[in-house]
Amino acid sequence: MDRRKFIKNISTTTLSGILFSRASFGGVRDFNPHQLLVIRVNGGMESLMGLNPWVGDRPGNEDLFIDKSYNILRNVKGTEVNLGPSALSLAEHAKDFSIINGIFMGASDVGHESAMQYLSRGDSNGQNDFLASIAYNLGKKDSRVSNSILVNRSVDAQSYNRYLDVQNFSTFFKNEEDDNKINGFSVNRRSAFSSALNEVFLGQSKNLSEGFQGLYNSISQEYEESLNEEDIQLLSSLILRDIDFAQIDISPENESLDTHDNHEDSHSKAQKQIWDKISTYFKVLKNQGNGFQNLTVVVLNDFSRLPFLNSALGKDHNFFENSVLVAGANIKGGLVIGESNLFKKSSTRENSQRSGLPYDYKAARSISLKDGVNVENYAKDLFGNKSIDMIRPYNIWATIASSLSLNPKNIKDLPSDAKVLSRLIK
Repeated sequence: MDRRKFIKNISTTTLSGILFSRASFGGVRDFNPHQLLVIRVNGGMESLMGLNPWVGDRPGNEDLFIDKSYNILRNVKGTEVNLGPSALSLAEHAKDFSIINGIFMGASDVGHESAMQYLSRGDSNGQNDFLASIAYNLGKKDSRVSNSILVNRSVDAQSYNRYLDVQNFSTFFKNEEDDNKINGFSVNRRSAFSSALNEVFLGQSKNLSEGFQGLYNSISQEYEESLNEEDIQLLSSLILRDIDFAQIDISPENESLDTHDNHEDSHSKAQKQIWDKISTYFKVLKNQGNGFQNLTVVVLNDFSRLPFLNSALGKDHNFFENSVLVAGANIKGGLVIGESNLFKKSSTRENSQRSGLPYDYKAARSISLKDGVNVENYAKDLFGNKSIDMIRPYNIWATIASSLSLNPKNIKDLPSDAKVLSRLIK
């Protein structure tokens, strides 16, 4: 589409995800100062190539296969951050974000869609929705919440086909019977999404913040080669505070992250696309806006990949560890929370496994094997001993809620005892 025509006909239908807008309401702006952007990466990024690189001596390929061209950055800009070869473009922002490693996703492979549902929503069955509750609580501080609209784009795990649902916040937590329920909440489906959004969500383009077109053009001119129209519209809306909350789903173009075969080189290239785009997002937010002064950004990935190659020279899904990137006004930058451990192949272990380590929330550090976790009893301790705490999705969302000045105990469906990663909070 011609960019001039796009500006003239702009509407939120091109935005890739969930939006909670203030621009559609008149009156005095008495609102929560926080904004939240959630970026969900679909396909299964290997943490080894990105946020959790291998920094020790290389084991044998049967335990840990690493691409031949494996260049990493350690302690970037004097921080705790280490970056794998696919994420080197993040180096310039190392003091702006922190990384949560060793996130335990579960003991079995539940597939892409369920894993993303679990990490970003609360459980793989869609009965809980931590993120939606956080968005709702952000909106509750705004007197116009009863009129606000949530726009949700879901992603089919196999084809990544997308569809939109328009949902009114006033019915967000009602549980009456409804044939069109999604995630346990009532949904107001609309067939003509464009007209519905124009009418209900943003009204007409005149309701966009003054200066939107100028900012859009400015970003477009500088970043036209690396950002598409949807990216620029989203970033412009965030910078001008036309939206408080957005969720987008991204995947590489003409490449696949789900490398069950021919993993070497192809996965690294696909993952590099993701981090390059996110790095550009950060550049725009800092150069054109006020960076992370009001905005919190969370980058999620459905799961990591196993450390060894399968018979097809690919890497299968790994639910024992995952990594998340976080940045925000109340989140410290340059930190790495959590660790992973490589359990090598042995007479009692058919294949190697890279797994998240238990985390001591009181001491704010991972529990290493020398701290008393017996290697042979690791699985038993991991799954059966409630005194050992892992870093799980609900701990991430309890931490994000806390950073947004929300009480985690007020977040619907979030376990009342969900511990916060306190070292991340300013």
